[in-house]
Amino acid sequence: MTAAEKIKEMGIVPVVVLEDEKDAGALAKALCEGGLPCAEVTFRTAAAKVLPEEIAFRKKLGFIVPIRIWMADDRYNADVRRLFASDIAEKFFHVEEIRAIFDEYVGGNSDNWRKVWTIYTFLVWYEEYFVKR
Repeated sequence: MTAAEKIKEMGIVPVVVLEDEKDAGALAKALCEGGLPCAEVTFRTAAAKVLPEEIAFRKKLGFIVPIRIWMADDRYNADVRRLFASDIAEKFFHVEEIRAIFDEYVGGNSDNWRKVWTIYTFLVWYEEYFVKR
């Protein structure tokens, strides 16, 4: 089972702040014994011992994923193209119009990335929950 499958199965992932990295083993054991074999652990206080304060305690930025770049790159956007031309897309959209939005985006109109992403995620969701299952 992958980590993503485990997280989906659990439905919840506790976020734990550790003051000392030496506590990680005992924490992991306790969480597993309690039925939570997964956690996001932050080591901000421990990290502050070796990092400048402005880095160790800065606001969390999350995980930066270059979706806008990937979707515009022909090496990675085959699935977007597939779904935009699919029967599923034809059920809900004017396919020519969403293809035009996508083509404009790939051609350099970065204002369309959110439209492309929204349509794509809807099509992935629909395919996963209404076609494949």
